[in-house]
Amino acid sequence: MTGTFFQLIRLNNWIKNGFIFLPLIFSKQLNESNNWFHIGLAILAFCFVSSFVYIINDIVDQKADRLHPLKKSRPIASGKITVSQALLVGVSFLLIGIGFAQYVSISVLLLLMSYLLLNFSYSFYLKNISIVDCMCVAIGFVIRILVGCAAIAVAPSDWILTITFFLAMYLAFSKRKAELLLLTAQSDTHRKSLAGYTIKLLDIYILICAVITLTAYLLYSFDFRVISAFHTNNLKYSVVFVVAGFFRYFQLIENTEQAAGGDPTTLALLDKKLQISVILWLIYIIWVIYG
Repeated sequence: MTGTFFQLIRLNNWIKNGFIFLPLIFSKQLNESNNWFHIGLAILAFCFVSSFVYIINDIVDQKADRLHPLKKSRPIASGKITVSQALLVGVSFLLIGIGFAQYVSISVLLLLMSYLLLNFSYSFYLKNISIVDCMCVAIGFVIRILVGCAAIAVAPSDWILTITFFLAMYLAFSKRKAELLLLTAQSDTHRKSLAGYTIKLLDIYILICAVITLTAYLLYSFDFRVISAFHTNNLKYSVVFVVAGFFRYFQLIENTEQAAGGDPTTLALLDKKLQISVILWLIYIIWVIYG
């Protein structure tokens, strides 16, 4: 039963909320214990509210999920948990998340409400529109960065917001490609937006987003204001780990047996090479900024 509960709240997807932690690193405030507390509460708030969003999405999608080779085992789609039970858990998580967010700051609470509004729009309509569906996912990641900034009262960097948006678009389009490869002719019966995509088109979108993300990341590392703030120009060398992560993720998406439906969190938790790329990147940037 515990495993079913964790599957319902999508505990593994909480890893996405690690983006909220990034402003603490890049603002050079990693040594501020008070900020750790606020960031921690903000991450918890987002985790609880995002679980509520996932539950609502699973309730809305339960019929389509039953047609999916992987999602059919989800608690609501499989009948392991009833809709009323799921709603009880979801509303409880929503209230807890709102309470944590309000304690941190009104700004964090408002951003969390905007995330809720975005995802309600997504669940009930926007997810059916190709391109818009992926943009909604990307905006959700941008909101995570903004929450991290609001939690410690720092201004968001335009570079970081740009990189986050196009990185998330890259991941979202890659996931759509993996879904097309997995579902083949039955793709649009599961997700209507897939009817607007082809493998060739998604390859173009993925390439464009990858190029923009990597270029923006390099330009950020070359920015004289960044070099001045960190007192080093060595941040640019971290692009090695970023490129390795990009290429590994794309490699996994191309292999339908390894793709796990294209879900980036599942791949991040299962693939050691991807994990190593992310961990080495984190270690390197912390060393560069704080070393």
